[in-house]
Amino acid sequence: MVPMELDSRILSSLPYPGEDGIKRVSRILLTMVGRRVIPYFRTHRGTDPIALARVREGLSIQRLEDDSGSIRTVSFLEATDQGWSLLIQERVFDYLAFVIPSDPDSRLGEGTREERKMLAWAEFLLRHQVEHILYQEHSEQDVVLDDARFAMEMRREDPTYYRALVESLGDEMNGLMGRRYLTMLQHAEQERPLEGLARKILEEHAGVLAEGPAPFLERMLPNLDSSVQAGILAHCFRQSRSTAHSLTRRAAWMDKLLGLLGVILARNRKAQEVLEVFKDRWGMASLLHELEIPEAQWEGKSLEELIGLLRRSLEGRKAPQVPSPPTTPTVAEPQQEPPAERSLKDRIQEAAQDPLFPREVLDLIEKNKLNAVGHSGSKYSELIETLLAIPWGRLKPIQVSPKEFEDGLNRSHYGLERPKEILCDFFTNLIWRYRNLGPRSEKWAQWRRTGSSFLLVGPPGVGKTSLAISVAQNLSIPYHKISLGGMKDEADLRGHGFTYEGSKPGAIVQGLIRMGVMNGMFIMDEADKTEKFAIATLLEILDPEQNHLFHDKYTQTTVDIDLSNCHFILTANTLETVPPPVANRCEIIFLDRYSVEEKIAIAKGHLIGRVREKHQIREGEIFFDPDQEKELLRLLIRNYTHEAGVRELERVIRTLFLRIQRKEILGRGAPSVRITRERIKEFLEEPQPPRRINPEDRVGEMLALGVNP
Repeated sequence: MVPMELDSRILSSLPYPGEDGIKRVSRILLTMVGRRVIPYFRTHRGTDPIALARVREGLSIQRLEDDSGSIRTVSFLEATDQGWSLLIQERVFDYLAFVIPSDPDSRLGEGTREERKMLAWAEFLLRHQVEHILYQEHSEQDVVLDDARFAMEMRREDPTYYRALVESLGDEMNGLMGRRYLTMLQHAEQERPLEGLARKILEEHAGVLAEGPAPFLERMLPNLDSSVQAGILAHCFRQSRSTAHSLTRRAAWMDKLLGLLGVILARNRKAQEVLEVFKDRWGMASLLHELEIPEAQWEGKSLEELIGLLRRSLEGRKAPQVPSPPTTPTVAEPQQEPPAERSLKDRIQEAAQDPLFPREVLDLIEKNKLNAVGHSGSKYSELIETLLAIPWGRLKPIQVSPKEFEDGLNRSHYGLERPKEILCDFFTNLIWRYRNLGPRSEKWAQWRRTGSSFLLVGPPGVGKTSLAISVAQNLSIPYHKISLGGMKDEADLRGHGFTYEGSKPGAIVQGLIRMGVMNGMFIMDEADKTEKFAIATLLEILDPEQNHLFHDKYTQTTVDIDLSNCHFILTANTLETVPPPVANRCEIIFLDRYSVEEKIAIAKGHLIGRVREKHQIREGEIFFDPDQEKELLRLLIRNYTHEAGVRELERVIRTLFLRIQRKEILGRGAPSVRITRERIKEFLEEPQPPRRINPEDRVGEMLALGVNP
């Protein structure tokens, strides 16, 4: 195990390298082991050549599949019948496939900067894991300290390598969270003690490991160091006793702890070492109490006797198998294996047989297919992957009824009668058209451009974005959010040319890929903060006469992307700063401020329930006095909020609930708290009156900025 965490969100958009790509990366890494790592151990450590040869023959490198995205450690080592298997987390493996060269003999001084960085980091990882194989008596802390020793040797002997390694550990955009290692290398440069820092790295990473899925953790646990195993048990035990978690969550942590404990106890050699460390940090009494073992059975026992007692207790906790009643025998159907990942070649052939896939896109793929092999092949491969990922011609049928759609809007949003009326007019007709003039109809080709564009204008907090999301959810179509206010370049919408370093498609193409259909919904916030550069692109997107010929720079201008079936809902706080040409291409819908009575209804029907659900506060724990609920909400609205929407009201309710929970429920152990006027005054600060400007100017009075010296 390499105690380094990864941020899978940064690497989530990487393409699958395919079987050929996986074999290529494995071959390159094994070549690095043979040509750089093994010579290092032979010359710097004097390792037995026979042991080195066995490592080279028995080592395999594999991509560690992580469908749930919950494995956050970069690499593991697993013993196999043939030798050892080095597992690299799939996101890190895919990034290596994306950046490292095809030639195993590439040196650090050649290639791009990113290639040099990741080659240096890969050698660092391989050296760490090979040391575990060669020196199995070394603890994880010993190997981490040897990592620092290796880095300092490279600092003296190969400064180019050391600079690339430091850059890879400090670069947050490669998904590797190497700050802890970087701090250790800085301490090593200053010749400061490293033992405490290495111990801290392992203690913190034990918590990261404990958060992983239980089945995988039980599989990897026997291969981990005793101190790391004890740290994982300690983290699970600490979480199972934390009052910050719900009872169900605490029980889940205890189940995970017991499962891991059973794995450890099955290995007599390591069980005593692990439990010795656990006993020193946490003591055994609390754990034995959790297992409901009477004190008389374990008091005065030695650690070996306690291990036997724990093993018998865990075996007794296994639920007995209850025989099921006799039934008519059935023939078991053979389980279907999950389909294997298709290669890039297979997907290109499948696209060629798809009648909806545009011919000009296929021509572009054929032109660039041969360029996907070679030093710059990763860029062409990424272009082809992007073109294949766009859902060309794929429309999701709308099967909801008009009444269900309207009822859904009414359930999710109180009031807003006129905005909902306008939206229902259009989308009810759209539902009717999908139902009566669907793809099987002869008139399908005449009305395929079914997209729309709306501009929702209203003060902050009145529900513009949430109303747009509700429309998409009630139509059962996917949606993608884009913030126009945060865009600083036209390329954010249109993308860069794919040959540029770090280029990617624009937000529109990324949204289409994410939604997987061509009739999804784009929700564009902050249209009143649109920069000038984005106006021309927005006009092309929103204009029904042009948007079926949209061009993204990444996919090249020869490819037309049809946006005529997409729905665009823009939001703005004021119409004054929305570019007039943009507003002219949208149907404008105004959302007025809520009245006090509407806010009371929204709080009762939506806000209070949302706060309860988000923070796991049961209805019987904290609640408004039923006889005064409306008056209490009116008090909060009039005295503590001064806004057109309900965003601040939700924050006030959340603050009130959480403060009561902290001070009364958790602090004093109160079973429930009824919120009254006195409670509100006790737990909330004095309300601040809204700022007002005098309607009349008076002599000697002015509005200015005051500065204290």
